[in-house]
Amino acid sequence: MGKALQIITGLSIFVATTALSPIHLEPRQGRPHAFVDAEGREIIFHGTSAVVKGPPWYPEHTQFSPDISTSKEDFEWMERLGINFLRLGVMWPGTEPLRGQYNETYLDQIDAIITMAGAHGVYVMLDAHQDGFSEFFCGEGFPHWAVKRNEERWYQPLRQPFPAPFDKFENESCFYNEEKMFGARFPTRQACDSHKHGPSFGESTFEAAQAYQGLWDNWNGTRDAFAAMWAKVAARFKGRPEVVGLNIFNEPFAGDFYHHPTIMLPWPSPTNADRVNLQPTYDRVNAAVRAVDEETLLFIAGVTWGDLGSGFTAAPGGSSYSNRTVMTYHYYKPPQFTAAEQVNSHTREAQRLQTAALMSETEAIWSPYGNITEACDDALQGWVDWGWKSFVREGPGDASSVSQYYAWGAPKTGHGEDWDGHNPPAYYTTDLARTYAPRVVGSHKRMRFNATTAAFELQYQVGSVDPELASEIFVLPERYPGGAVVMAVASSGNVTVEYDESDQWVRVRAAGGLQVGATVTVHVTRKGEH
Repeated sequence: MGKALQIITGLSIFVATTALSPIHLEPRQGRPHAFVDAEGREIIFHGTSAVVKGPPWYPEHTQFSPDISTSKEDFEWMERLGINFLRLGVMWPGTEPLRGQYNETYLDQIDAIITMAGAHGVYVMLDAHQDGFSEFFCGEGFPHWAVKRNEERWYQPLRQPFPAPFDKFENESCFYNEEKMFGARFPTRQACDSHKHGPSFGESTFEAAQAYQGLWDNWNGTRDAFAAMWAKVAARFKGRPEVVGLNIFNEPFAGDFYHHPTIMLPWPSPTNADRVNLQPTYDRVNAAVRAVDEETLLFIAGVTWGDLGSGFTAAPGGSSYSNRTVMTYHYYKPPQFTAAEQVNSHTREAQRLQTAALMSETEAIWSPYGNITEACDDALQGWVDWGWKSFVREGPGDASSVSQYYAWGAPKTGHGEDWDGHNPPAYYTTDLARTYAPRVVGSHKRMRFNATTAAFELQYQVGSVDPELASEIFVLPERYPGGAVVMAVASSGNVTVEYDESDQWVRVRAAGGLQVGATVTVHVTRKGEH
């Protein structure tokens, strides 16, 4: 049995440890597939989100701002906080504002952000985000030409055009005509805020439900166009190691439950929307993407109320693609019950489908209703916070005026919290920057962090005895005033512990006698408390 002890002192600014390595999935005994880099190190992601829900549909990246940027300074903050994953909105209206005409200038902006992320040690998942389907419905996500409007306009009382009662929106001052959207006529934020249009973001209104069903049914070829858009994005970023994969659809809604009510019943109902509507769509996207890129990961999700797991029978494209599929899920309360139940149910789902799993959105990191990060640690899964900033900036005019428009983004649906100048919200350091092991040489077996005491425990099974490869633990110095104590023990052979005070990493390397398959246990504690 070997042992290594290191005392860590001083505060420091994080420096990226290595160039990013391509990510793939590998099976693990008794748990979902794991993210693994080209060197064979298992990866765990701690992430944040940057989604701009209106024109210009991408974050500002040339200069820092407290509300709309993912600039060099933002990525330096992510490094300092141990964030190694960004869920970046690649919005369909930005990518294909006119049918069949892709906006290369828009994709250039996304490319610049991806490049900057990679330079700062941050992997990127590209996210076709939507809430409420369309700006027509006080949401966002789908270009105006891809939205099926209500064909049963005069049904009463539930089947009126969105939003019911529609006469509240007959006044022209309640609409704006967006030139960037080629004449589409959308309700303003103020009009949307002034009128209740159903639970959540209005998906359950008759017209919005029809629009979702239009996509699932390939109305006017929109499902094919959606798949083609994703193939375009996949081809553009193929071979980029910093791009982990594609998040196909954020928080999908079931569809037309007015005519087919049983689609609202979650799994294990055989008529659930995941199986009936979403799976054929994901299969179509998979076919289009695989025609240009066989290796990129597809991140997929079921309906948000599937608390027992999603209802898919197989990964997109079938079981042969399960090793390139990641099941994602969110945690909010409601509709979820407890953090542990949400993580465990989707862990079982990923095992059933033989995929990886990722908790890809929550605000529970800083809100009082869950220990989602602890539940993810217990399951050896990554998580993503919502969101890095608001990515919303109001336009000129009186804030109470219905004619006011936004200058950047769209504040119609949920958004993150703005910063105080150059300082992020306090929870970023208290709750977001947890001690964890984003890379281990082998596979994680146990990882636990106590945010109150800052005590951390890691166990991993050694996969290589190459001393050039290091297992790495992120340590925020502010959590360990006066220094931290690190102790590493190998079940056979020896390991060494390294710490360079110019960065924020603990590194554990193989030493004499260490064997593949050995278990390494690492403890990090505050000085004087070990």
